[in-house]
Amino acid sequence: MKKVFAAFLLVFVIFQAEIVSAQNVIDSLQKVLTSSKSDTQKVNVMVELTWEYRTVSPETALNFGEKALVLSKDCGFEEGMAKSLNAIGVVYNHEGEYEKALEFYELSLKKYKGLHKSNSISNELSNIGYVYQTQGKFPEALDFYYQALKVSIENPDPKRAAITFGNIGILYYQQGYYAKALSNYFKSLKIREMMRDKEGMSYVLGNIGIIYDEQKNYPKALEYYYKSLSIRTELNDKQGIATSFNNIGMIYSAQKNFNKAMINFQQALLFSEESDFSTGIAGALCNMADVYKAQNNNTKAKEFYTKANRVYSDIDDSRGISSTLNGFGELLLRKKDYKEAKKDFEEALKLAKNLNDKELMKITYFNLAELYRLTNDYKNAYKFSMLFSDTKDSIYNEESMVQMSDMQTKYDTDQRIEEIGVLTKEKDIQSLKLNRNRILLYSFSAGIILILTLMMVVFRAYKNKILVNDQLEAQKEEIENQKKKSDDLLLNILPFETAEELKTKGIATVKHYELVSVMFSDFKGFTRITENIAPETLVKELNKCFIKFDEITEKYQVEKIKTIGDAYMCAGGIPIADVYNPVKVILAGFEFQKFIEINNDDLFERLGFKWELRMGIHTGQIIAGIVGKKKFAYDIWGDTVNIASRLETNSEPGRLNISSHTYESIKNYFDCTHRGKIPAKNKGELDMYFVDRLKPIYSEDMNGIVPNQSLKDQIGI
Repeated sequence: MKKVFAAFLLVFVIFQAEIVSAQNVIDSLQKVLTSSKSDTQKVNVMVELTWEYRTVSPETALNFGEKALVLSKDCGFEEGMAKSLNAIGVVYNHEGEYEKALEFYELSLKKYKGLHKSNSISNELSNIGYVYQTQGKFPEALDFYYQALKVSIENPDPKRAAITFGNIGILYYQQGYYAKALSNYFKSLKIREMMRDKEGMSYVLGNIGIIYDEQKNYPKALEYYYKSLSIRTELNDKQGIATSFNNIGMIYSAQKNFNKAMINFQQALLFSEESDFSTGIAGALCNMADVYKAQNNNTKAKEFYTKANRVYSDIDDSRGISSTLNGFGELLLRKKDYKEAKKDFEEALKLAKNLNDKELMKITYFNLAELYRLTNDYKNAYKFSMLFSDTKDSIYNEESMVQMSDMQTKYDTDQRIEEIGVLTKEKDIQSLKLNRNRILLYSFSAGIILILTLMMVVFRAYKNKILVNDQLEAQKEEIENQKKKSDDLLLNILPFETAEELKTKGIATVKHYELVSVMFSDFKGFTRITENIAPETLVKELNKCFIKFDEITEKYQVEKIKTIGDAYMCAGGIPIADVYNPVKVILAGFEFQKFIEINNDDLFERLGFKWELRMGIHTGQIIAGIVGKKKFAYDIWGDTVNIASRLETNSEPGRLNISSHTYESIKNYFDCTHRGKIPAKNKGELDMYFVDRLKPIYSEDMNGIVPNQSLKDQIGI
């Protein structure tokens, strides 16, 4: 999987305002503008409208910005003029008119300098740096970023400093200087943590993950991606969640785990569409195309590259367009349409060079080398192979420089030590020459004694060292074993993400989830059974069922919550959001029932009774986490849990009873029977459905219980 979606993955955009129901905000601002009496207030409101309209209607945005500028000039509102100039620059930048954007940013900067507004000066310097970065003019961008950083440090503005460190990190990443990028990311992260800026932390953690991803340190990359996803889920940051799913998917794709990769890309697409995140939509589509290409499904790959290219073109994302052109070209190589492939590669290279994006250039050089090799043009094949090699080497050149610098420092230090030693020896020699005869005899005798003594000491020390090392190794192994047991025990009672948070922070935050399917199951007549069966025997049989249920929930990526007596509670869609969780929970329920039916024949022969399993599922919002300090357990709360319990109570043995909310999520996959509105304790009347079977198109067997491979691939199991 190619790491080319920098605009999608790296999200420290300096001038990006928070978007909260844009149209509602616009309507509110229009009302305020109409009722405003002071010119100063009108200017401020028009500047806000410029910001809000920039993504909705750039023409309207510029109109408001220019009106604000004229009015602020007329009333002598200097800061209003600076704000207006900045807002107009933002609109031009958003539209890709970079020279215009620079013109207005520089005018705004001049105004802010006259007003001695340090925070705004730093902001404007960063904006100018960002424009240069977008144009691939990295030295100019770096210069302005460092100017911004200097201002934000001299006039303490930690948030601006954190953002600027992040942008410098991104700039170094784009040039392939990963060590410098990582250094700046960690500086940004430290400030964010001190400020308890969770949104900013989520951005930095994701970007740190990308660096480890590039270095193929996948476990470390996943660690940071999941940390970022955890915070974004807590904040309900849908664009951020989409970004995290995309990054995680790229890891799995690199590891050739295409099913898991596709699940994550589908999640990225879902959250991007929900939040109108165009860059995220295009990135997810392009990554899905890469997966199809890797699976040799050229038709699907072309379809998704085309969709991605269309979105990238709409938002004028040159990096994305270059990436899709490479994808098209690679597909054309497979068809041996070398002429058209060459056109796509050359256009992709042109865009990459304009952006000065070494990673994109490296990929395109490789593709052109392959094209010329296949067409027996060995001269050009060699040329582009060398360009590929040189570019690849330059990407890692920074790490080499750092290592060489470290080695040089060590070498210089060692050299100085040796020089001091030489001078000392020369001085000693001069002294020895004066007393040579007398010293020689004593030295020889003392030397023999010293050597014998040292041999004894060294021998004993060696034996002790071996003994100590053996003891330390045994202790280390024991500690590792105990740590593994401790981690395994923790993961046995908590989800992985929650356990990691608990280990690193000492606490685990309670989180809100929008779409979770909760399932309750219990055995009808359990109390009656306990009266006739020995407790030890009954617990053994119940444990047998619950162990199997645990295996099934793990298979379908459903989280076991707890058991209460004969009741088993689980939920899909936590701790990681999953759009297919209602389908997975129902399939798990089918398998619960299938196991009970198979087990019942033997059970009846041995003990004279059969289990009668009832199940209920409801889909909705919940909160989840750990409460308390002692004997902690992962749990979920909310009305969704209560309704699921009522659905189980109103179910029948051998049937899976679901709510209307769950039905709407799964109706395209399963045949169901509507039971009508049924009274539920403390919940009034609820629409209920029995799930009968999988639809034939998704079923492996005639009974409609086992999913076919098509459905498995779709939902990622």
